[in-house]
Amino acid sequence: MKSLIKYASRWFKSEKEISEAANYIGSVFHDDSDEQSFFDVVFAKFENYDQLSQAHENKTLSEDIDFIIQCAIDSLTSPEHLPRQSKQIYTFFYIYRRAAEYN
Repeated sequence: MKSLIKYASRWFKSEKEISEAANYIGSVFHDDSDEQSFFDVVFAKFENYDQLSQAHENKTLSEDIDFIIQCAIDSLTSPEHLPRQSKQIYTFFYIYRRAAEYN
């Protein structure tokens, strides 16, 4: 994995390091695919995250999960994402379940 990516956490008001794999998951929330395609992309990104995270001994797990949760919250509360929420809502339940598994 390349260098770690930094982001400013709204919750902690400080800079945190996240893995590139978590950043890839965060980028999926801008996907405008239909329900099944969106789920497939999210599923694949979480599988990739699991493999890379284990390979790097889960060094940024806590920060990664906080980042993923914040991305999901931002997507669910953003007016610009409102039209696609009904197509993708079941995937958000999957994301919630995956985040709960990590905690």
